[in-house]
Amino acid sequence: MSFDIENRKKNHVDICLAGEVGHKRSAGFDKYSLVHSALPEMEFTKIDTRVQFLGKGLSMPLIISGMTGGTKLSHKINTNIAIAAEKCGVAFGVGSQRIAIEKGDISSFEVRRHARNTIILANLGAVQLNYGFGLKECKMAVDMIKADALVLHLNPLQEVIQDGNTDFSGLKEKIRAIAKGLGVPIIVKEVGFGISGKVADMLKDAGVYGIDVSGSGGTNWALIESKLAKEPQKSLGELFSSWGIPTTECLNMCKGKGLFLIAGGGIKNGYDGAISIVLGADYFTAAKPFLEAATKSPEEVVSMIEKFRLELKTAMFCSGSKDILSLKKAEIRQAF
Repeated sequence: MSFDIENRKKNHVDICLAGEVGHKRSAGFDKYSLVHSALPEMEFTKIDTRVQFLGKGLSMPLIISGMTGGTKLSHKINTNIAIAAEKCGVAFGVGSQRIAIEKGDISSFEVRRHARNTIILANLGAVQLNYGFGLKECKMAVDMIKADALVLHLNPLQEVIQDGNTDFSGLKEKIRAIAKGLGVPIIVKEVGFGISGKVADMLKDAGVYGIDVSGSGGTNWALIESKLAKEPQKSLGELFSSWGIPTTECLNMCKGKGLFLIAGGGIKNGYDGAISIVLGADYFTAAKPFLEAATKSPEEVVSMIEKFRLELKTAMFCSGSKDILSLKKAEIRQAF
């Protein structure tokens, strides 16, 4: 089983690097624009992008989303991201740690030694709580990387298409039990098809700390899995490749729920990130824009982080927003 997972993880990265694997529909950021301020009354270099998250300070509200683990290439990817994230003061996550727990090989997840201060997010599939995983395994994932929080990802469509683990019954109460007993905050995310307002309410009731909506518009796991599948799953993945809730719609549905809100799914630059903050997100996350850089070097990842920072600061400057709190109140309009 672990060998199959390892091959699948490698194939996932190869497919993402090889070509276009995005949703046909946009995440919705192109439907909004910040209202331009011709008189911002501030100095560009003094714009403050800093935020607090999980009791630590970050230089900007960017989280590099967990991508992979369990292979030689994923070790390089995770290491390069860890080094860059520590240097730039941004948060990051790792890919699913299921493979490390099942194989007992944590080498591709040894990131804390490269990132002693910044926030690191552990990662497991929530559905594994119905397949033998429990509080013990969740603690193993956290302890493995000395994580600040655990991300439990929801991926029902992906599991159906890959003919995987599809028993999602009773997960809310199992998530509640983990949230009560783990000792670090729980963040629940989708993998690219979105979290609705109804599901956000369910997760709040279960006691989670926050949600990453990970809406449609970014990496399309229905399409990726269809490339690996045989019939009828192959056709199924193609049919459902336009499924999901666009990220901006997720934000509109989920804001004001009393949860920390992370925008993910189709955020390609710092300007998209700025729009997500105005739409109600506290932080924004991206994966695909960092993947190719992470296969090369920490310096390439640093360059991409600084590109996002410059884009975010420019959006803040030109909308008259001196800091992230001001950005949350910035004027936004729908672009037609």
